[in-house]
Amino acid sequence: MSWNSPLHIHHISLFILQAKEIVLRHVVGAKVSAQDVATGPVETLGGETIELIKHHNGGIQIKGPTTSTHVVLANIFATNGVIHVIDSVIL
Repeated sequence: MSWNSPLHIHHISLFILQAKEIVLRHVVGAKVSAQDVATGPVETLGGETIELIKHHNGGIQIKGPTTSTHVVLANIFATNGVIHVIDSVIL
């Protein structure tokens, strides 16, 4: 299969769409600090719903469609939002 064959281009297009879907699953349309997170469902920019769970010790767990992850570093403030580092990809 050559690099510009229709099949190869199709596979690249699918990969890009899948990567975009995964990235948008990690972004919400609000600027939220860890202190303001509440337990409950949240819609992502990708249109999916993830479940946030705020633990009594302040820890935050995120449940995606098939996986669960935890915030390991919270509140990295940027000009366009707040970044929270997680320990795995939300799938």
